[in-house]
Amino acid sequence: MALTVDEVLEKIGSMGLYQIRLIFILSYIEWFNMTFQTMVPTFISAEPKWMCVGNTSACNFTGQFTAVDDRRCHMPREAWKFADDFTSVVTQVVDPWDSM
Repeated sequence: MALTVDEVLEKIGSMGLYQIRLIFILSYIEWFNMTFQTMVPTFISAEPKWMCVGNTSACNFTGQFTAVDDRRCHMPREAWKFADDFTSVVTQVVDPWDSM
């Protein structure tokens, strides 16, 4: 005679301290993996401030500008530089159109 689901659960036993600890441990491991994958792009794709290179006619602004300031989109890459030594994926990517 086959056992019903209720009979199998009675035979196995209820959820105890071991099962609860196992759930917490596995949930913590998964939570850490998801958090890591979410936070890494935040730091590797950060874009530092930029400023104009001296003695250029294409960029004649003074001071440092944030990444959302799009004035540098309309000037050649040689006319501006990143303001600090911070490196990320954004600062390391070479524009493919510069080589043409």
